[in-house]
Amino acid sequence: MVSGSLARPEIGEDDLAAFGDWLALIMIANQARNAGYPISTTEARTALRSAGARVLSTVAHRLAIELEAIEPGEKPAFWHNVIGPVFEAIWPLDAELQSPRATFKLVQMLLAAGDAFPDAVDVIIPFIRPEDPRSHTSIYSLSSADDDLYRSSPDKMLDLASAIVGDASIQGIYGLTNVLNRIRQLAPHLASTRKFQRLASLAGAD
Repeated sequence: MVSGSLARPEIGEDDLAAFGDWLALIMIANQARNAGYPISTTEARTALRSAGARVLSTVAHRLAIELEAIEPGEKPAFWHNVIGPVFEAIWPLDAELQSPRATFKLVQMLLAAGDAFPDAVDVIIPFIRPEDPRSHTSIYSLSSADDDLYRSSPDKMLDLASAIVGDASIQGIYGLTNVLNRIRQLAPHLASTRKFQRLASLAGAD
């Protein structure tokens, strides 16, 4: 069984990553083209649960790559018909499996979602876990995201930034000032919210 294979302790990180990538590709093919690979979404989720948190970043990376390859005008349909359903069907719901390690790749998915960003955020945010406050590479990614993403939903961009930062208390998070400035330009009313003001207290000079 696939789940048993992924759970074997002797499997190395590289092999596990390859297996996770392979599994994601199969599920995408089944969803997009009815490819008929003999594995159900339930079996895939069980396999990922058995493998543990370390394989989830690989799966998220593959889903992000597939989204990135789609033409902008086709992204909403591809998210709603393929990537979104695959993610919701196979991603483990176990709280202990969600980790900062996967956060960067989940954010990569959202940045590739194009006009589907507002809907994709609602699906992905519950699985975001705060990154190490000394790095916050995902916040830096948000700071350089396309203008269209910010325009599509500045309030949800604020929600995403807040989820990435979490309960951090370290000030000077690189890129956060730029993220907040871009949100404020598009939706000035958000600057008066408690969520915005808390993040502003942690932002440094970019």
